[in-house]
Amino acid sequence: MTATPPPTTLSPASSTELPLYANEVGPESDMAARRPLYLIVATATKPPLGIGLNGTLPWPPIKADMDFFRKVTKDSRPSSDGSCLMRRQSKVMNAVIMGRKTWESIPPKFRPLAGRINVVVTRQQMEYATTTIARELEDREIETDADGRFPSIAVIRAKSQEGRPTPPPVIIAKGLEAALDALDGQSHSLLNGEATGADGNSEQLELGNIFVIGGAQIYTAALDLAKSQSRPVRILQTLVRRKDAGEIPCDTFFPNVLDKGTGSAADQDSLKQWLATSGNNESIALPQGKQDWAVDEKSGFEVRVIGIEI
Repeated sequence: MTATPPPTTLSPASSTELPLYANEVGPESDMAARRPLYLIVATATKPPLGIGLNGTLPWPPIKADMDFFRKVTKDSRPSSDGSCLMRRQSKVMNAVIMGRKTWESIPPKFRPLAGRINVVVTRQQMEYATTTIARELEDREIETDADGRFPSIAVIRAKSQEGRPTPPPVIIAKGLEAALDALDGQSHSLLNGEATGADGNSEQLELGNIFVIGGAQIYTAALDLAKSQSRPVRILQTLVRRKDAGEIPCDTFFPNVLDKGTGSAADQDSLKQWLATSGNNESIALPQGKQDWAVDEKSGFEVRVIGIEI
């Protein structure tokens, strides 16, 4: 799990700003409107819902949690309920949405998170934020609107290299709503640019699941925005506790959706569906397996994953 920073203030995109590829229309927009939004988060049990301390995680690395985070955000796939439109010759890839400080908390050698479409939400001036991130990534070009100005969405796209697979783009968004609007409505062009292949047989990226991975203000904004858009929200919550039952110091917390009466615990069948992969009815295993808790002897912590549906 990536580190959780202090809250970030989000700036919604102006209604006068046109998103990239705004002229794209088609069945994808209608189909994607039903796409669920996943929030994946690790929280302390004591104190309840603690997720951060001084801009980082309040516990040492826990292998079971990190492995689960990587597998879910990379390998899970949308269920076959019509919420995700697939094309022939396509490669499905999930998106991970994060605040700028969460992006910066990832060690440079691991960013962008491999095998996922990284979306960075920022309240910084778009040109500054985009060029700063582009400079640290090799062989990347910034793609903006036709007038050369930075809109509410900018794409940092990798240059094609013969004989090497092209990494997915990194997307910079001026606000969470702009990010979700772009992924919902223009994901095919956003991910692939104008290069579709003359013969129509080139492998193209298609959007799979969308995950929000932090920080605290991004989680809150996602819950509020999903409610206003009537978008299904599925929370994959890793509960973290000390083996000695001690308190875990925290200064940042996840919203308590259950106490507010807006969420309900997911049953095992629902969790299995959320964690489905693309192969033969298979799903990603929970860290605890058939036990109540998964024990990490090295760190002295225990974890278990639950699901909450809103």
